[in-house]
Amino acid sequence: MVSAPLTPEQRKRMAEAQVYIQGAGSIGLWLSIQAALHARAANRPLNIVIFERRPSHTREHALWVNPTWFKDKMHPDTHIPGLTDSTKSIQIRANALEHLLLEKAQALGVTVIRSQKISDWCDSLLKINQDDFWQRSKYETAIAEGKKAWLKEIFRLTPNADRFIGTDGSHSLMRELFFQAEPIHRRIIRRVVQLSLEIDLSEHPKVRLDSAYPTAGLFDFKAIAHVDAREGQTSRLTARFFVDETTYARLQKPDGTPIASATNPLISDHLLDHPLLSQKLRYSLSNWIQQVERKLTKELGHPYSVNLSKAKLNTISLEHTQAPTFWQRISRRGRPFDIALEGDAQEFTPFYSSLNSSMGTACDLAKALSVNDPQKRKPLFDRYVRNTRRHRTWLACWLWLKNIILTFLTWVQSLTGWVSLTLRQWSFQHASNMHAKTDLLPSPCVRLTATKAHEASLQGAFIQQFRFRTASRIGLGSNSSCPDNSVYNEESRELRRARHAKP
Repeated sequence: MVSAPLTPEQRKRMAEAQVYIQGAGSIGLWLSIQAALHARAANRPLNIVIFERRPSHTREHALWVNPTWFKDKMHPDTHIPGLTDSTKSIQIRANALEHLLLEKAQALGVTVIRSQKISDWCDSLLKINQDDFWQRSKYETAIAEGKKAWLKEIFRLTPNADRFIGTDGSHSLMRELFFQAEPIHRRIIRRVVQLSLEIDLSEHPKVRLDSAYPTAGLFDFKAIAHVDAREGQTSRLTARFFVDETTYARLQKPDGTPIASATNPLISDHLLDHPLLSQKLRYSLSNWIQQVERKLTKELGHPYSVNLSKAKLNTISLEHTQAPTFWQRISRRGRPFDIALEGDAQEFTPFYSSLNSSMGTACDLAKALSVNDPQKRKPLFDRYVRNTRRHRTWLACWLWLKNIILTFLTWVQSLTGWVSLTLRQWSFQHASNMHAKTDLLPSPCVRLTATKAHEASLQGAFIQQFRFRTASRIGLGSNSSCPDNSVYNEESRELRRARHAKP
């Protein structure tokens, strides 16, 4: 993808921009909406420009949006049907969410400029031909210089902008350029084994796969599935299994590098029989594939079998990244500039409600962005930093408590399984002992009368009868051991009559 040249209208909007946002994802669009609403409520003009490298909304993975995380902080005039009017968590695709936010942002006058890939800007600005850089160090140096040149070009195109916000994801360029002096805190929180399948829909031109594939309660490892859906074409269905450290280590080399990486995955016709896969992982993978085949058979109307020859398996290490500093004020040509990070650029916590928490803190940042006076804006940024740090502390405590609860539930589940197994073993052993003792006892079909039976004899007969019935019930004996059932029934009546007889 080559960056599209800026049109005269886009250059004009950039020259008038007061707020520049890098990244038109969910957080960037949500932030621009909140800032525009606050500025409109205060009758202040505010021109916002967003740069985005993708030409369109192409990400189709499922997201969970919980409005309770940000409903109390967002502007009262925020009305987005299907999002802000919900009272509970909703599942929505990433492209559908971005489309809703884009319509609202454009209605408020926000300018979104797409197809602006930074690497293409670097190459065009420095006239770099990558084939000439056979030494990687020289190429990386050239790219670093190109990023600085891109920043200078952005400053030149936006002479009136004094608020620059980075919402460009966990690999943020804005963070790299403005906060490179601060080390990024990194911590591995998830180890993932990813299995990707190809689903051929060429014979079904109107079929489009959804993302609701079974991922809970079926496997030894928790899984999240998403689909790169293409109508009537080959779609890639991917499941990410959160595995333990032992299972993950089997797929690593002694030096810690992955044997199966995203660029070099495992591909085999007998993938599930690979010796590096643990038994638990093999069970989870095969179980998920069976569930997918059942669902596809139901959706397509005929039996469907997954072709494992095109399946890919690789490992991913998900890191929690956190920028210690996410706002600073710099001076350029005698003017104060506010630089801030939001979303995954500020803190990335995969699969832990990063989207919802970032939408909440973005509401505080929007209040500061809507103020044009730098002196009045500074206290709002200070408040934003305090609230965000407080929110980080609360979120860390919540995640810590959640991990403890999950660990406790896992321990309870393991204990329950051990108790159940022990009881089954004890029951089997007890039944075996009863069977052995029953074989040594005389036949219970002995005629007894109430007048001649002694109390001890009656008690012994009851015990024999109980053992006989128990052995018959569990399959260790049968009524065939009693040659005459009528005699047995008559004895039972006599025993009951003697038991209730008055002394």
